[in-house]
Amino acid sequence: MKSGLFSLKTKDWIKGLILAVVVPVLLAVEQSLTEGTLTFNWKQLGMTAAASLVAYLAKNFLTNDTAEAVKTIENAGGGVIENQKPI
Repeated sequence: MKSGLFSLKTKDWIKGLILAVVVPVLLAVEQSLTEGTLTFNWKQLGMTAAASLVAYLAKNFLTNDTAEAVKTIENAGGGVIENQKPI
């Protein structure tokens, strides 16, 4: 079961921590490829890790399960538009 609005579950924390490790690694690879040498800016990598963790947890804390949102819209008499092909 997914976490509800204004709550976080253990799964959210685990995914957030994974994201906090993967994003700085990608940043280090990108910077190293750009500069042509293996470089580590530890302060920037740490800030990136913290920012990605906080952003992911904030997103999960402030959003609800999509299926519940669709049910709420349909119960209110509205409809959900399915994926449409662009014109």
